[in-house]
Amino acid sequence: MWDLTAYSVAQFWFHRLLGGIYLIAFASLLTQVTGLYGPRGISPIGDFLSKLRSRTSWHRYYLIPSLFWWRADARCLVTVCWIGIAASIAMILNFSPTIMAIVLWLAYLSFVGAGQEFLSYQWDVLLLEAGFAALFLPHPMMVLALWFLLFRLMVMSGLAKFASGDPSWRDLTGLTYHYWTQPLPTPIAWYVHRLPLWLHKASCALTHAVEIAIPFLIFAPWPLPAIAFFALITLQVLILLTGNYCFFNLLTIALCLFLIPDSQFPEPLRIAYEAPWNSPIISILAVALILLGLQHLVGIFYPRLKQRVPFYIVNPYGLFAYMTKERPEVILEASQDGVHWHPYTFRYKPGDPESRPRVNFPHQPRLDWQLWFLALRKFPEPWLLRLVERLLEGEPAVEKLFQKIPFHRPTYVRAQLYEYRFGKADWWERVYQGELLPPIEKPHRGQS
Repeated sequence: MWDLTAYSVAQFWFHRLLGGIYLIAFASLLTQVTGLYGPRGISPIGDFLSKLRSRTSWHRYYLIPSLFWWRADARCLVTVCWIGIAASIAMILNFSPTIMAIVLWLAYLSFVGAGQEFLSYQWDVLLLEAGFAALFLPHPMMVLALWFLLFRLMVMSGLAKFASGDPSWRDLTGLTYHYWTQPLPTPIAWYVHRLPLWLHKASCALTHAVEIAIPFLIFAPWPLPAIAFFALITLQVLILLTGNYCFFNLLTIALCLFLIPDSQFPEPLRIAYEAPWNSPIISILAVALILLGLQHLVGIFYPRLKQRVPFYIVNPYGLFAYMTKERPEVILEASQDGVHWHPYTFRYKPGDPESRPRVNFPHQPRLDWQLWFLALRKFPEPWLLRLVERLLEGEPAVEKLFQKIPFHRPTYVRAQLYEYRFGKADWWERVYQGELLPPIEKPHRGQS
């Protein structure tokens, strides 16, 4: 059986890496938080919680766990980001890591709980799930819980591709679409897309093997977990090179540390760690996390078994269950006369076909990301209307989310839809698809 006490070095370095990942998450959010969530942002947290407060009773704190129920102005949002940054640095430096882990988890839970569409990504809840387990390290049973989290993350991602019924995963053509339809490809993706079909199919088959078969080696006797360690990390590095997925790949790599027992760590990295806890209550909690995770795993094929677990301590996973086979893009344009239109330039999202894809790892530009989802739905969701309203008003915090704006306080703003794909001469080729949002005019003074 497993010696769960033989992973103290992995726990030490996992805490350090987890602190670094929290630092990335809070620093990235700090650059956008006012424009996204401030009182004059696209999706103000204060307004969102105020509406819920009038419709719910005490259970609202259970449904939407967030410190921002008490205050959600711009200063408070920024302050919580800075607290997260400070606690992350303290955790990296091994200063009261357990206390810092509690502070970080509560702070990030507050954002994810009230963050609506801009904080609804799988890596956000993965960070909360891994961060919750980290609260109870160095208890040996939490090592088993984190093994199962890594196992479930990979296997659910693999099984979801088959459970979806998408034929491109079954005939191994999924990667012929992936590199140019993913939200924010890197320049390397442009070149990888041009590899021969047989290599794309072989890569797809290997991806299935790494996601579905290799994770079973996590629970095998040494040295078989070493195979899982190198295979899983290799997959994450390849994903990282061809796509911008903020801290997701780093967090997955950090979880892989628990595949290496103390005796197998290089000598310079063998840092003495705290003595393991011996608490039956935490053992029961670890078993509960594993059972809840198993329920989500089985729920891929039996959706009725899926149940929301409070506070994001256990979550479903499965990236790209359905491969997108087209790439619509929303292009926002502004005009002062309704005749001559000029585009808004995003920091990372494709726009000018001659502009090469950018590298924004490990930062996540959440507006750029959410526009990818909106374009696929081809429907102007309410938050897009609020974005246009803020641009017409010339809200500085929202304008800072763009690399370049054509006008401050334009008279008109509209949203156009284009179909993009990797080009042969230019980085991108695009074809006009139509109007997503007709021109909206700036309200005249005195008009509500």
